[in-house]
Amino acid sequence: MATLTASITGGCLTGTTTLNQDLQIGAPQVGIASTPVGTCSGAYQTWYLSVQPSGVASNYNWTTGPVSGNNFISISNSIGSSTYADVKGGGPVNLTYVDQCGVSHTDGVTIYSSCHSTFAAFTLSPNPATTTVMISSTPDASSFAPAADAKTGTHDLRVTNPATIEQINIFDVSGKLRKTFRYSTKLSQTEINVADLIPGIYFLEIRNGSQTTHEKIIIRR
Repeated sequence: MATLTASITGGCLTGTTTLNQDLQIGAPQVGIASTPVGTCSGAYQTWYLSVQPSGVASNYNWTTGPVSGNNFISISNSIGSSTYADVKGGGPVNLTYVDQCGVSHTDGVTIYSSCHSTFAAFTLSPNPATTTVMISSTPDASSFAPAADAKTGTHDLRVTNPATIEQINIFDVSGKLRKTFRYSTKLSQTEINVADLIPGIYFLEIRNGSQTTHEKIIIRR
């Protein structure tokens, strides 16, 4: 961005008038708009990704970044200005494009699924949060087993394998890692400090051994 200053004297004007005008130098910048759409399909969530603003670049190419473990991302259209992506767990989606000056660029965004299938979920409280967040494991159906009471002859469900927390990563909406919490012992509940994060939407990556769960949290003040 540059500023052009011009002084005009004479003509129909009396005295000297100075006009300031901001000029865009180079090609317009391109960003990625990302929005979850529809409802859960098992553990999968669909996202709609689009280039903003449209029509200012070309040669679009959407690709997935490195994903591991139980994470999976499928892109429906890899060469358009917009696309849908189905995600289980979470991970990065990258966009390369050529601007109006013929320069190639790469941008990216991280998408997550808050849908749960056989993986344990976690509750975040409060959400929205201001300074701290309590994260607690919430066992799903696969974590329960029937147990008989010998005295009464009744049966109930008891937790057999509750989820634990080994590491928590916090990402912003652009996919940048903002904070990491590591624990030497496995926890079923922990409180984390988010007071240094600016207000906005963030994604928590909660690791439990080989399993990874993703949750969305809003920081509001």
